[in-house]
Amino acid sequence: MKLKEQTIKELEYLEPSEIIKVYDMVIALKSVQIKPVKKSGLPYMKARKALENIKGSLGNDIALLREDRNGTI
Repeated sequence: MKLKEQTIKELEYLEPSEIIKVYDMVIALKSVQIKPVKKSGLPYMKARKALENIKGSLGNDIALLREDRNGTI
């Protein structure tokens, strides 16, 4: 709270036009606040769940695609 109190005291030394600018900034900051996103598990667990029904080896498939792209088989 100390910073908030210091900021309020500093407002006393500003001109009315400067106070309006500060007020506008406060309003702008309030409207842009990022709300915390609820995390649902770890990212790698989401990937594992999405890939759990895939048959074969994803690593081998990627290697084959790279070979095709590079022109080597």
